[in-house]
Amino acid sequence: MEGRLTEFPPLGIDGDEGDEMPVKIALVTFAFDNAEIIYALTRRGEYIRNQKWKKYIKTNDKIVKRLHDS
Repeated sequence: MEGRLTEFPPLGIDGDEGDEMPVKIALVTFAFDNAEIIYALTRRGEYIRNQKWKKYIKTNDKIVKRLHDS
């Protein structure tokens, strides 16, 4: 993966010196069986967008509890 990322054309994000340095990956995280939390995050975003704060708080509390229990 590092080789493929290093081969990408330079974007100039880190200045010219960043384009000459190889990409090094420090951490890779694999996630699975998280459909429930993704659905809850989507619902929470809808509540924020529609300014339904009571539903947001309730959903956010469920998300936090679920994450602490897993």
